[in-house]
Amino acid sequence: MAAAINKALRQVDLIRNGQQRLLTLWQHKKSKLDQCFQWRLFEQDCEKMFDWILHNRDVFQMSYVEIGHNYSVAKSLQDEHQKFAVASMNVSVNIDRILAVASRLIESQHYAAQHIKTLATRLDRTWKDFAAGLDERTAVLQLSVLFHHKAEQYCNSVASWAAACQASQPLPSDIQSLETAIRTHQSLYEAMCQAYTEV
Repeated sequence: MAAAINKALRQVDLIRNGQQRLLTLWQHKKSKLDQCFQWRLFEQDCEKMFDWILHNRDVFQMSYVEIGHNYSVAKSLQDEHQKFAVASMNVSVNIDRILAVASRLIESQHYAAQHIKTLATRLDRTWKDFAAGLDERTAVLQLSVLFHHKAEQYCNSVASWAAACQASQPLPSDIQSLETAIRTHQSLYEAMCQAYTEV
């Protein structure tokens, strides 16, 4: 009887040890599967962002070099670009969230930490390149609008400047009138030079 009880106790210990090993293996496998699930979600989010960035970059680059041939066209392009830029910059929230997830996965000693870091770095670089392109386009369109506005002002002022130059005909005969005409002509010249410089 004592031998049977000892044998039963050994069997119970073996079963307990087996259960512990099985539970440990199950926990380890569950942890790996959870990490794999997190990794796949991260990859899927990255791929969606890459698709969005690349698609919108292609759309954006189709009109990248258009700056307009007059003020109204340049202003229209600027307004259109501004709407596109605002909509695009709203995506930065998603990019930041994905990069934060990547940081958490890397810090948690994820088994694919190197791959996650590489993918996160690539996403960050792609986004920054896209955002830099938006900023460059914004600056170019601002300069285009300013140029066309000043150029149209200059062209519209030419007729009045020409009329002001003709207004001093015939030449004044007295010194006081002549000095006044010279000052008026000099200020007209300075206004024309200032307008030209602004263009």
